[in-house]
Amino acid sequence: MADSKPARVTWESWTESLIRQAQAEGRFSGLPGEGAPLPADPGTDDELWWARAVLKRERISFLPASLRIRGETERALDEAMRLDTEAGVRARIEALNERIVRVNSLAFEGPPTTVAPLDVERVVARWRIANSEERETPPQVPAPAAGERARSGWLAAATLATSAGLMVVTALAWWRWGV
Repeated sequence: MADSKPARVTWESWTESLIRQAQAEGRFSGLPGEGAPLPADPGTDDELWWARAVLKRERISFLPASLRIRGETERALDEAMRLDTEAGVRARIEALNERIVRVNSLAFEGPPTTVAPLDVERVVARWRIANSEERETPPQVPAPAAGERARSGWLAAATLATSAGLMVVTALAWWRWGV
């Protein structure tokens, strides 16, 4: 097989000649699925079923960053609650907050992003509660700073519902973890 394309040959004809040469040498013989039709997705008339199957199998996503950050937030909070150390929880949430700030400042396609950076102290307090073995004196969740309104789960959900129903993940995070 040639290492590079000859000078006066088009890419298409050179590629086709390489394929014909490989077929003649039997390089495509004995491959899994040889001679079998591509499997169709049952129950659908979608012409792009195979493309969707490849995207799903390869775990490729073409969501805009403003939507991806929502799932990342949910996964990061779940992951943080399973960590062993407070320092690990802080590091994970701080890294997530940096990502949220970056997406909020750079996202220009898709729906507007409504994910706010998380309160690290509240997440750590929830982690302490979830991981404390002595329930006699549970750690206290820090009170909101002077002049700051406390966010309840219902307030967060209502606020987000009024902004076109966006950011369900943050509403769930506020309700579930109090962040």
